[in-house]
Amino acid sequence: MKAGNTPPERTGFRVAPILGPLGRIAPLLVNGYALVLNVGMTAVLGIVFWFVATRFFSQEQVGVAAALISTMTTISYFAQMNLGSLLVRFLSVSSAGAGRLIGKTYLLSGLVTASAATAFGLGIGSVTEPLAILRDHPAFLGYFVLATVLWSVFALQDAALSGLRRSALVPVENAAYALLKIAVLLGLGVIGLSPTLGIFLAWTLPLIPLILVVNRLIYKALPSGPPEQAQGGPDLRAATGFLGWDFLGSLALGAAFGLAPLIVMSSAGAASTATYHLAWSFAYSIYLIGRAMSVSLVAEGAINPLRLRRLITDTLGHALALVLLAVAVVLAVAPLLMGIFGTAYVDEGATVLRVLALSCIFWTVTTVYCAAARVRRDTRSVAIVQIMTLVVFASVSYALSTRYGATGVALGWLVAHLTICLGIVARSMLTEGLIAPPDWLAALAGSAGRLVKGLRRPAFLARRTAIPLPQGILDMVAEYPFRGRDLIPVKGSLTDVGVAMIVGVESGTPEAVLKFSSTPKGYASLRRHAAALRQMAADDRLRPFADLLPFLLSEQQSDDTLCLVETAVRGTDGRHFLRQGQDAVPALAAAAATLAAMHACTAIPRRIDEDWALRWIDEPIETLFHALGKERDRRLTHLRTTLRNVFIGREARLGLGHGDIWPGNLFFADGPDATPRLAGVVDWDTFRDDALAALDPCQLALTYRMQQTGEEYGPILRSLLTEGTWHEAESSILSAAGLDAELGNAADPALRRGILLLAWLGHVTTVLSQSETAARNRFWLFVNVERVLATAFPAPARTSP
Repeated sequence: MKAGNTPPERTGFRVAPILGPLGRIAPLLVNGYALVLNVGMTAVLGIVFWFVATRFFSQEQVGVAAALISTMTTISYFAQMNLGSLLVRFLSVSSAGAGRLIGKTYLLSGLVTASAATAFGLGIGSVTEPLAILRDHPAFLGYFVLATVLWSVFALQDAALSGLRRSALVPVENAAYALLKIAVLLGLGVIGLSPTLGIFLAWTLPLIPLILVVNRLIYKALPSGPPEQAQGGPDLRAATGFLGWDFLGSLALGAAFGLAPLIVMSSAGAASTATYHLAWSFAYSIYLIGRAMSVSLVAEGAINPLRLRRLITDTLGHALALVLLAVAVVLAVAPLLMGIFGTAYVDEGATVLRVLALSCIFWTVTTVYCAAARVRRDTRSVAIVQIMTLVVFASVSYALSTRYGATGVALGWLVAHLTICLGIVARSMLTEGLIAPPDWLAALAGSAGRLVKGLRRPAFLARRTAIPLPQGILDMVAEYPFRGRDLIPVKGSLTDVGVAMIVGVESGTPEAVLKFSSTPKGYASLRRHAAALRQMAADDRLRPFADLLPFLLSEQQSDDTLCLVETAVRGTDGRHFLRQGQDAVPALAAAAATLAAMHACTAIPRRIDEDWALRWIDEPIETLFHALGKERDRRLTHLRTTLRNVFIGREARLGLGHGDIWPGNLFFADGPDATPRLAGVVDWDTFRDDALAALDPCQLALTYRMQQTGEEYGPILRSLLTEGTWHEAESSILSAAGLDAELGNAADPALRRGILLLAWLGHVTTVLSQSETAARNRFWLFVNVERVLATAFPAPARTSP
């Protein structure tokens, strides 16, 4: 696949097939990293808050205030009933009802929070000695109830921003909150207000102005109409089903959060509680990195369910990279971090912090798993994970706390998260029916590769990088009239062919395309392309389609360089329509119908013979033998036998075939009734005049799924070989080309399998023929070749001798 004939400002740059398109995952990373930034800022400013608190108040006073704040946040956590997950999951696919959904969650959570806080203050709080302030000061109890309600709304408004994909506002909001509470704490500390009351007031008073300001911004940001790819907001039954198990799980996890400081308090006293709370503040900030990325995963997965596996692996890859870095730092400097609060917190606190930090690695995996389950509305699995976390944590921490105090509770978290993480992995290995563990590992490796590549060259810089045109190329095309035109280099993709647009200065529209290469594979590709354009231009049968095809204007050659100039087709890159939701399928279906018509007008009835099999089957398989570096791979031998059995002797109409059809090689324009029509087809170096009619539309359907899911060609083909079903949009593309009988979900299985494998064989050998990079990339070969062969032709089961 090569850079197409559009100006760079329209399409950006091609993305290499090895790593797939990056642009579609940008919202995931933008919103995810905004939430991670929020975590970092909150952690740093939280440290400052408790640093100030420890300078004004004693260790016991800080411990009591920490218990009071922990009680408030725990009650709020329960009383929110996990409505934040509902907002994140459904706001992104709601439109006019988004405002009502937010308002209902605020009202419901507020009522439940007020009731729960009142009941706690009059019940458990009145008999728990560290919280005796609730019993002795009725006015403070009333304020405690109000503050807990405000905290619930404060938490839900963050979820609303994330659900509306406005996560960039979350760090701004929380930074303002953190700075305000530090300022209030300083002021109250200076005037000498009651120690416990001063810390609690500083924690809660800033909530009032922030809730008013942020919710005004939220309601101004509500969508006025249906968003792209919207699936509709939740009805009552859907919301109830989503919340039922999820709320039960959140109760379990919230119980674990609230239980931890109480276990420390009962076994080791208020001083150890303060130490644990401060260490927990650091560790919880590391955990929140994974949670932040997971929140973005839920919002993006709700809009792009087909991209879920790609979103999962990207989320996990980025989250683990950040978490591992943070854990490494904490392990190295834990005493220094705890020493910020004073020497009394160092001895026990450093160990507690290190153990809690290690637990965050496994907690991150669990958090991403739960986020993916929420996207699939499998909240029962979420509940099971969180209930088991509570059971394991409570059992282990209770057993260890009497001897090890706060360190025992920290060990309880480590054992719980490690156990649950291993359980998730084991369950996936035993029950995963769609994707085998090697595929997940390969997908994670791909995400790691994209991350490393992004660190070396950020996408926003890469888009501004142009390929310099060698002076020799300019000399070769000097005869072309460049006066009044700009020559704009375009960065290509995986192929060895350079591309430049010849654009009119006044019109700003492309007039011609310059292609050049000096490598053997690029040179051969341009030769094939030029020959194809000449052959199609001379074929009278293709005159009705002449406007869709580029025309060769010039061909220049030096000792080691070939340069072509061809007309630029009009229209917009087909990938644009993939971002338009409802327009994508009709546009691609129209393209499939046109490709079928081009094939039909050139097709000749033939019986497939040995010569055809040699060109279409044997020679490409020999290319794979060479690429894999194996003398005689048994699976490739089986592939050759299978394809020959399917096609040799079959009656078929063989005609024009593009060979590398994907949305980026198709260009569209608006028709008379504003519906998209096919305006051009580019990059004909894989042209054949004896192709099966099914191959190009099949490639289009497969590459459409590639663009939609962000996955490689290999895993997509494997899913079709194992599951055997096309998605509805893909079926529409195939139906438009008249291929239901050959490729539809009810087609002859043997023929359908043969066409899929032949299309895959053409794709991978085309990539290998166009680029030395792919031929040397063992990861690409593993994902797109070896795993497909392993699925299509699995090794026979071993039998006992």
